[in-house]
Amino acid sequence: MSHCPRADAASIAAFNDDDAHITTVFKPACPHCLSTDVRRSRWTNGTERRQHRLERPYRCRGCKRRFFVYRRRLVFGSILAAVLLMLGVGVASYLEFRDDVSGGLRAKRERDAGSAELLSRANAGDAEAQYLVAILMIEGKGGFQKSLAEAVKWLNRASERGHADAQLQLGLAFKSGNGILQDFGEAKRWFAKGASRGHAESQYQLGLLYRSGQGVPFDFVEAYAWFNRAASQGLQPATVARDELVTLMRPEQIAAAQARSRHDSAQPEDGGGTPAAKTGPTQGGSDQGPVAARSTASRPK
Repeated sequence: MSHCPRADAASIAAFNDDDAHITTVFKPACPHCLSTDVRRSRWTNGTERRQHRLERPYRCRGCKRRFFVYRRRLVFGSILAAVLLMLGVGVASYLEFRDDVSGGLRAKRERDAGSAELLSRANAGDAEAQYLVAILMIEGKGGFQKSLAEAVKWLNRASERGHADAQLQLGLAFKSGNGILQDFGEAKRWFAKGASRGHAESQYQLGLLYRSGQGVPFDFVEAYAWFNRAASQGLQPATVARDELVTLMRPEQIAAAQARSRHDSAQPEDGGGTPAAKTGPTQGGSDQGPVAARSTASRPK
């Protein structure tokens, strides 16, 4: 047996047990020869004791070989601690789950109450509430079931009351045919109502219709005028569309379009009526029914 280092002498003395006492309740067997005639052995050094901190050293009197046996108290204590830890984690998870469920139910009750109050305002004729109900129905949020058809009905009610954002969304619905029959003429009508009130996005959408000839006569001058008004309010897509359109226009068309823009900008917003008189081609019959197919051509007049 190697001699222990001087620095570990105190550690070895503190943790060695009396060789003469082995409990009769538990007597280990030698794993090499299976003999139970064993005795407690001493730690060789502090390093060995640290490597086997949950075990005790024994020596077989028969085969003279050393072996290690787990200390039952430490093992049982470790198992008990692990069980208690798992129980604690389980209880904490349950409490967290209970709080989440409780909070979710409370949030649902609050959301339902808010939805009922919003719906009540909408039914009473509040245009903003009607618009919000429509948006929530489009997204299927706020306690409302997703229904594009019902959303269009609420958009129509809000639009009739002059809600500019609702007029834009209703125009987009008619343009795309999402939740309603596609009708470019109706899309133009609702875009025009918002555009005449200075709604930048409606002005941009109206310009797109004139640029492609959907629901309105094909007219670059008219498209430029609406793009220009929307761009003047900082709408970036309108700025890009206007600058792209310029490359397809003749100088006299650009001059007419810019003059039209200045004239329209000087006119007071009409609060939801039809746009001011135009210098370009008339719209005769342009609101009668949907256009069969979208024109993709971009040609100068």
